[in-house]
Amino acid sequence: MTMRFQLCLSAMLVASAGSWSFAQVGNGVITGQVSDETGGMLPGATMTLRDASTGRERSTLSDSSGRFTIAGLVPGSYALSVSLSGFDTLMRESVEATGGITTINLVMKVSSLRDAVVVRGTARNVASSIAGKRAADGIVDLLGHDRPETMSSAGRPWDRS
Repeated sequence: MTMRFQLCLSAMLVASAGSWSFAQVGNGVITGQVSDETGGMLPGATMTLRDASTGRERSTLSDSSGRFTIAGLVPGSYALSVSLSGFDTLMRESVEATGGITTINLVMKVSSLRDAVVVRGTARNVASSIAGKRAADGIVDLLGHDRPETMSSAGRPWDRS
């Protein structure tokens, strides 16, 4: 009888361990489509799904028709964020994944210009001496020549007279 009891106990432990590991895999699916306010589909939007209980994240991109699918989810509550350049980030805090398919259609708003770039600075004093001449006088001799006619370009003098 002791042997039978041990076999039964072992069988029960193996069966419960198998069902526990199956529950962790998940068969829930969240799917949907992303569009703008005019109904145009938005390809390339990044969907980030965060499990509320574990904090784990999964990401995917919407396809050329704005569709997305995230599969293999354990039933529970998730937070979904959707981002795309030129649009405000969209957040859904309580998205419930069941053992089946959950469909969510998302509408993103075009972002408004809220950021400004401010450039501040001061100009340096360029009235210092450059190669013996003052830049403030409007004459700068960087080549060390006093007169342009002494320079030539491709063997031709500057003075054509």
